[in-house]
Amino acid sequence: MEISTNSSISVVQRDKFLTDPFFLAARRTLEKYLLELSQRDSKQSELLTSLGADVHNFHPQDINVSVKDDLVEVTAQHQEHTPQHNSQLAIHKRYKMPFPLNTDMVQCSISNDGILYLIAPWLNTS
Repeated sequence: MEISTNSSISVVQRDKFLTDPFFLAARRTLEKYLLELSQRDSKQSELLTSLGADVHNFHPQDINVSVKDDLVEVTAQHQEHTPQHNSQLAIHKRYKMPFPLNTDMVQCSISNDGILYLIAPWLNTS
């Protein structure tokens, strides 16, 4: 049976990446899980994975994050129109994860300094 979920994930605005408690707690948790991951078969575990991306030129409303199975896509587009000029900035990043993610438990936040941070457990396939 193939499980396939295509979800658009909301992005929450946070403070700076190195000072916001959300990111600090996530980093401590990930350190613990990374140690465990290095000692276990990650496909058989329910460990977390994380992803960071630099999106400092964009506002949260400019960013779309979607997760489908083992694929994470980050797209962002920002346009400015003034009488003097028009500008457009866009990115599209695609990340292939080693295993499918549990899309129901994905959390995604952006720090004030433009670091997009996604954290999610692996999909339990057993």
